[in-house]
Amino acid sequence: MSIERVEDLIGTTLRTALNPTDDASVPDDVADGLLAASTGGKRFRARLLLAAHTAFGGADREAADRYAAAIELFQLAALVHDDVLDGSDTRRGRASLHRALESAHGRTSREGDSAWSGISGAVLAGDLVLVALPGLLAAGAAETAAERGASATALFAEMGATCTAGQILDMRLAETPLAALTAWEEDARRVMLAKTASYTAEHPLAIGATLAGAAPAPIATAREAGRRLGIAFQLRDDILGLVGDETVTGKPAGDDIVEGKRTLLVAWAWADAAQEDRAALAQTLGDRAADAPRVSRAVEIIRSSGALTRAEAEIAVHVDAAMSLLDTLELTDAGRDEISTLARAAAFRDA
Repeated sequence: MSIERVEDLIGTTLRTALNPTDDASVPDDVADGLLAASTGGKRFRARLLLAAHTAFGGADREAADRYAAAIELFQLAALVHDDVLDGSDTRRGRASLHRALESAHGRTSREGDSAWSGISGAVLAGDLVLVALPGLLAAGAAETAAERGASATALFAEMGATCTAGQILDMRLAETPLAALTAWEEDARRVMLAKTASYTAEHPLAIGATLAGAAPAPIATAREAGRRLGIAFQLRDDILGLVGDETVTGKPAGDDIVEGKRTLLVAWAWADAAQEDRAALAQTLGDRAADAPRVSRAVEIIRSSGALTRAEAEIAVHVDAAMSLLDTLELTDAGRDEISTLARAAAFRDA
């Protein structure tokens, strides 16, 4: 399945947003940084939307391409903002946008605090991407039947609101003292569904099916399959955030520990940990100044608890359940095969 048209739409939309008028061009460091940040991804969400469109017999490929590009641009804005919220130094093996802008400010004679300049520039760059989306969605809606376009756009809006609410829930969870987390696993799963599953798989499948003209019942089944895939995707993210190969993931192993993320893996380890191990986890979780030995010990506590093995087993269960749900639907062979390939590649990836 070709993704070239989607790539073209992403680039065109970004360049237009960065230069809306002759009097309002975005400074080069922000523009270059944002364009660089838009590259290097697997385009999983776009590919999944297009696969769903094919699977449900869709014919309006131009409309599907535009919605697919919009989802990737939403992902770009989400990552830029997420890196600011998490204080992440790297993304895909290079400096995160706010860190790159911080460095650029430090090399100039501009006044003000470099770190704050980097944060401000990245937040505004992410906002710039988001405000470009309505035009892209409107163009996509115009390429298909009015009812389909309206429904797909409504799903996109629902996705954006759900994901953002999930990000807020995630932030509040990270701020909650460990001793006060009485429903940690339940809260972590709520975050996974809202923050990750919504825009990673649930809504890409639903939007692709909607643009193809699928009926409500099959769309609902596709959404449930997407929720399952989204959980598997997030669990893989959590594993990679603990023990991933930095040369492959582009982020240091154990990064989730120092960022203080209250993941399901940490919740499982915490529930069974001895008092001494809980103290070590509590001391390191969220401590950005933690040295390598402390981070390594925290990772080993989680590993030895069996949390990683448990996560691997749950990933397999969710992928199989998603595929079983999709098997109940009348889909084209090409679309079904593409969804299956994408799902398994995402759930069992190493980056």
